[in-house]
Amino acid sequence: MGLFDVVIVEEMSTSDIVADAASHRLLGQDTDHVHHMQVKRLEIDSLHDEPIELSLDSELSTHEHLALQIRPQKLTVCAGPEYVPRSVPE
Repeated sequence: MGLFDVVIVEEMSTSDIVADAASHRLLGQDTDHVHHMQVKRLEIDSLHDEPIELSLDSELSTHEHLALQIRPQKLTVCAGPEYVPRSVPE
């Protein structure tokens, strides 16, 4: 079963974003302003009358509200005869 990988970055200066990203990526440290989570469903509402911009397969669209959810077994993937599936932890 799949999950969305969600990263929420709180509003902060560019230099703080770079410092937090370096701490997380290089040192494996959690940060106070960046939050990581995995979810089955995600709802996003626009703020301050600014539409949400979404790029899906390079097609741009704008929305006031987005509701996204995982749909198990809806993606078919073709693989060659050498493909050996690996187990996925639940």
